Amino acid sequence: MVTMSRPLAPHSLATDIPALPGLPVLGNLLAFRRDRLALFAQAAELGPIARLSLGPVPIYAVTCADIAREILVDHAASFHKSAGLNFLRPLLGDGLLLAEGETHRRHRKLLAPAFAPKRIAKTRPRFLGAPARLARKPRTSRISRAGLFCQGSNS
Repeated sequence: MVTMSRPLAPHSLATDIPALPGLPVLGNLLAFRRDRLALFAQAAELGPIARLSLGPVPIYAVTCADIAREILVDHAASFHKSAGLNFLRPLLGDGLLLAEGETHRRHRKLLAPAFAPKRIAKTRPRFLGAPARLARKPRTSRISRAGLFCQGSNS
């Protein structure tokens, strides 16, 4: 979730961004809880940037890679993360998710090699093969002593 640290220019007012219809007061909160992917797919149909709301909080969904790069990389100093994420700081610390400014840039540079195209290409067969391996593995369902639904192999 990203908010701007300075007002938008008059030619790009937030009200000009198409909004996903929602319920009074709740906005798109119920749809967000039910199926986030479907909600963001609906937002993507409105255009490269769409506005939705989780209760009183406006959320801007960016579905265009070029615009996302412009926001997150080229103009990162113009945006700051939502104060709503601060409750996670005691749990997660000042890692990539919550860091801002120079700390965020430093964390991003440290993680970049893990996401290099060559490294991703090496892990691709493992990711693509996992569903096939799971489909071949026989599975049973049972209720555990704690009454929880469990799945396990027949072996």
